[in-house]
Amino acid sequence: MFVPTEADLDALVTQYPLLKPRLEEAFSTIEYALDKYGIDAVGMSFNGGKDCTVLVALFAIVLRRNGIWTENDDHLVETLYVAPSHPFDEVGSFIEECVRPYHLKITTIVGSMRDGLAQFLKAQPRIKAVLIGTRRSDPYCAELKPLHMTDHGWPEVMRVNPILDWSYADIWTFLRTLKVPYCSLYDDGYTSLGGTDNTIPNPALKSETGYYPAYALEDETKERDGRVKR
Repeated sequence: MFVPTEADLDALVTQYPLLKPRLEEAFSTIEYALDKYGIDAVGMSFNGGKDCTVLVALFAIVLRRNGIWTENDDHLVETLYVAPSHPFDEVGSFIEECVRPYHLKITTIVGSMRDGLAQFLKAQPRIKAVLIGTRRSDPYCAELKPLHMTDHGWPEVMRVNPILDWSYADIWTFLRTLKVPYCSLYDDGYTSLGGTDNTIPNPALKSETGYYPAYALEDETKERDGRVKR
């Protein structure tokens, strides 16, 4: 199920009560951004990864709660996909699968995040805030706030980080318990997705017959061990 029901969420926090404050903070951050900027001025960055998949599901839940989103309406979320120069076919296919159920209007740009964001905002000048699936464990993200303006030298836009304090385990508990679809590469031992030229299955998940799935990783500090250093 791409968008969990309220009953599913209630069952989730009953089974995993430590997730309740994570969800509450995420929903509050999204609600604040919508109240401050309005639905037409809030876009999304989505690359098909596990964190972004949680983010897009949370956003859909908030839109549904506010009567903005229904399964059959035609409101589309302006969405930026900054693609690597050597993308995985599986990632592209998964992103395509997400377009209809999450009502995404995808703008695909190959290049750096900075350049991609600049092109996206130039084409969509009404966008004043962008939802991003950043967590504190990501590189250079330890000091971020839930709402954080882009740094000097970047295109000016408010970064909205609803899952900033979620752990790797939180991400997988949400996805697997609620049966939210995710990219198939994670079942093949990939834990952090880049391009085919710089990403391999995580060595920490090596088994006798292949690789354990991403959610089997116990040491969260090894999440990016499948990224090839160039």
